[in-house]
Amino acid sequence: MLPVAMLHIVADTWLGRHDHQLTAVASVILAVLLALLADRALSRRGRKLAATALGGRLSPVADTRLRFLRRLIDATIVVIGV
Repeated sequence: MLPVAMLHIVADTWLGRHDHQLTAVASVILAVLLALLADRALSRRGRKLAATALGGRLSPVADTRLRFLRRLIDATIVVIGV
């Protein structure tokens, strides 16, 4: 048995008990924010590219492909974050 002078009592704090859960929540929030920023940036870039190259109009096929690509990137970011 250890001498009384060597015993350390460690207080259990709320933050200490919930450290892993807080890290998980922060990771998911960060992933969602990153996905939203990526979606906004890709959407803006697609509109700029359409205005420059095609006179402001994208074909329905190109618009669908760009939307699919944005959603795929969003899903990938969120899955990696989770």
